[in-house]
Amino acid sequence: MSKNNWSKTFKKNKYRIYLGLIGLFVLFILLIFIKNGISNHSLKNYENDILIVKDNNDNQKSFSLKELRSYKNIDQKISLNNNREEVNVTGVPLEQLLGDLSYNLEESPEILVEDSNGKTETLPMSVALEVNRILVVYKINGKANKDYDKTLGSFTLIDTTDKSKDSRIKDAKVLSIQ
Repeated sequence: MSKNNWSKTFKKNKYRIYLGLIGLFVLFILLIFIKNGISNHSLKNYENDILIVKDNNDNQKSFSLKELRSYKNIDQKISLNNNREEVNVTGVPLEQLLGDLSYNLEESPEILVEDSNGKTETLPMSVALEVNRILVVYKINGKANKDYDKTLGSFTLIDTTDKSKDSRIKDAKVLSIQ
C-alpha cells in the first residue's frame, strides 16, 4: 500500500482507532482495580481483629486491621531461613504506629508483646523505634496472615533485618510499653 492509501485508511477509521485505544486504557485500569480488590478480599474476614497498644499509665489505644490498613503501609521482600525462603510482606512500621500515640517513649526501655496464648516476649525500645525495622505485618505473599499460616495470627511482628523465621513474634495482641 502506498502512503496515500494508509492516509485514507487512517482518516476513515481514526475514530475506531481512538475508541479502541481508549477502550484498552479503560480495560487496563479496570484490571488494576479488580486485582487490588481480589488481593484485599481475604483481609475482609479479619478486619475486626484488634491490636492493643498500652503504656505504663494504663492509657491504651486499639487498632483494628481496617484502621492499620489506612496507615502508610510498606510492601517489602524479606528473606527467611538464611535466604532459603523469600516472601513479600505488607505491614505498618512499628515506629510509625508508636509515634502517632502521645505516649512517653523516652523513659520506656522496652515493649512487652503478648500473644493470644498469653505468652510474652520483650522488644527493646531502641529496636522498635528504628525506621522501618520492625513491621506489624498483616499480609504475607498477598494473603492475610492467618490464610498464609494459621499460627501467625492476624498481626505478626517481623524484624526486617533478621533472616531467622524464629525471630517473628506471632499472633501479637497486646503491646505494653514498659
